[in-house]
Amino acid sequence: MTARSAADAARCHLPAGSTAQGPYDVVITPASAGWGHSSLRVLDLAASQEVELDTGDSEVVVVPLRGGASVLVDGAEHALAGRPGPFAGPTDVLYLPQGTPAVLRGTGAPEGSRLALAGAVVPAGAERLPVRHVPAAQVPVELRGAGRCSREVHELAGAGTSAAHAVIVVEVVTPAGNWSSYPPHKHDTATEHES
Repeated sequence: MTARSAADAARCHLPAGSTAQGPYDVVITPASAGWGHSSLRVLDLAASQEVELDTGDSEVVVVPLRGGASVLVDGAEHALAGRPGPFAGPTDVLYLPQGTPAVLRGTGAPEGSRLALAGAVVPAGAERLPVRHVPAAQVPVELRGAGRCSREVHELAGAGTSAAHAVIVVEVVTPAGNWSSYPPHKHDTATEHES
């Protein structure tokens, strides 16, 4: 293993709690991950607990993993119904453009709310797109593969399904014992075969 591949492998394993910052259980930025664009924050909110967010130079998709949430943006409140957990089917999501301050508030679920904030840096000079709520009923669900390679894909903010500059958010639910995709592959280099 080369020194670079050892460093890359070490970055791929992050022990629980090792990236926690402030109210977030997980904070992965392009700089901390060695990536060019993508980020992820995960947040647990008790009922009525509030956390302020500023999207900065990234666009962000708020994804309820458990429970729902209320998001206050530009004086408007957006209610995310959420779901009991990530295996309960697709959820509604909220797209926040770059440069957007928001307040995230947990809803009254007894176990609280858990939210993923998936982000991507927006190209300099790109127009600011509108805030957009996508109800769960409008999230495309697609079955891909067959047999032991079958899986269910929720296009929460997919490349072909939402107006965004850079962020893509897709959930893949793979039945026990199945491959998520075959043959194994990656998406970390821009070539004619990979993007």
